[in-house]
Amino acid sequence: MFSPSRKYYLAYEQPDGQDGPTLKLYDNEGNQLWKGFDGLLSKDGMYVIADFDRVSWTADDKLAAEYEQANKLHRLVLIRNSAGHWNWQE
Repeated sequence: MFSPSRKYYLAYEQPDGQDGPTLKLYDNEGNQLWKGFDGLLSKDGMYVIADFDRVSWTADDKLAAEYEQANKLHRLVLIRNSAGHWNWQE
């Protein structure tokens, strides 16, 4: 799934034995920029807190994900901080 500007694309991978797919973010030259679970995990990475219901691109090429918890819709955006680490932010 390409971003609106086609600078980035998202791929899904389903590793054997993993409960749910992995998301992988690439630039248009095929360099992997980030990978992570298709949902939210506990801090220790052992438990699924929420599965993403929808993953899409914003108009400005940011990866966005939605999930529902306690009858409330949450929308997150994947942001790269100044140290180069990727994090989901609400």
